[in-house]
Amino acid sequence: MTENKRFIIDDAGTLIDIETRNMFDIVEEICPLLNELNNENNRIKQTIKEAYESERTQIGRNVLRQLMEAIQ
Repeated sequence: MTENKRFIIDDAGTLIDIETRNMFDIVEEICPLLNELNNENNRIKQTIKEAYESERTQIGRNVLRQLMEAIQ
């Protein structure tokens, strides 16, 4: 089975989009994007946690608890 890869990393550590031929420096371009994604994920987790803590119904708390467990 042949893998259909869109992105590769060359020997110099450059990320290459095979379809568009765009090249990205991993450290300078990709890492900040990954950090921002991580920050956004943490904000979402905090919002769910706050909703869980303020939820008054047991069903709502159960659903939010399951969601928190699923995204950890």
